[in-house]
Formats: sequence, C-alpha cells, structure tokens
Amino acid sequence: MAPQLLKTVRMRGDAKTVLRSTPLVRAIVAAQRRLGQGGGALVRKSGTARLARLLAEGDDPHLVRDVIEPSQDPAPRAGRPSPA
Repeated sequence: MAPQLLKTVRMRGDAKTVLRSTPLVRAIVAAQRRLGQGGGALVRKSGTARLARLLAEGDDPHLVRDVIEPSQDPAPRAGRPSPA
C-alpha cells in the first residue's frame, strides 16, 4: 500500500463554490500529475461539517507530504479554507 496523508481544512465559503474553484481544481490536477501513476490526489467535502478532506497517496512519502501541504494555498482565493 502506498503512503497516504489526509488533511482536513475548514471551509469559510459555500462548499460547491470552493471545491469547484479554478485555483483549487488546478492545484488538484497539478498534484495528481506530480504524484504520477504511482499515486493520486482527492478532495471531498465533509457530509456533516464545513470541512474539506484532502487526501494524497504515492510511492514517495516525501512527495506525498509536499503535495498535500500546499494544497491549502490556492483555495483561500476561492472561499478561504483554514486549517481545521
């Protein structure tokens, strides 16, 4: 099983708006490209709270961490999530 990292962030805006924002979508696509065929990135909203779950997995645990930590950066312009 590939190393995984899960991060939870609080969303301050409408979940659909935040999760469909261009900067966040671009960040997810870039993360998936960096992780390559040996990994992947996923973002989903919580069903019970104003939270988003960011998950990355890949063969290289350092790359997984590098991908998931800056995942918060693009979204503030699209709804301003904050660490949960």
